Amino acid sequence: MQRTVFFISDGTAITTETLGHTLLTQFPAIVFHQERVPFIDTPAKAEEAVERINEASAKDGAPAIVFLSIIDDQTRAVLYRGDGIILDLFADFMDTLERALGTGRKSSIGQAHGVANTKRYHDRIEAPNFALA
Repeated sequence: MQRTVFFISDGTAITTETLGHTLLTQFPAIVFHQERVPFIDTPAKAEEAVERINEASAKDGAPAIVFLSIIDDQTRAVLYRGDGIILDLFADFMDTLERALGTGRKSSIGQAHGVANTKRYHDRIEAPNFALA
């Protein structure tokens, strides 16, 4: 059996893909055709992604699996209109975290890759240079 899996994000989709791969390894009997779709940061780009999802679902004869990490509510909503099964990494966790922390989030695209600790960041950047030297 083959299923198409999409990793869709408003950033690079690397984090989304990593978590998705981790979950998919639990199903070794299924062959997954995987597609990473990065930088879906507008409703128009989301519409294009939905077309790809719908085509893959029709081709497979089963809904595509869609791992999703998109901040913007309008862009995310477009993807819910497709034929895929959505595993929304933000919606599934953010509401719970907001309740647990007693505060709302301040969302912005790419925030997960921000530089909070500049010394650590510079050390990481310098590591390949050290290794090459």
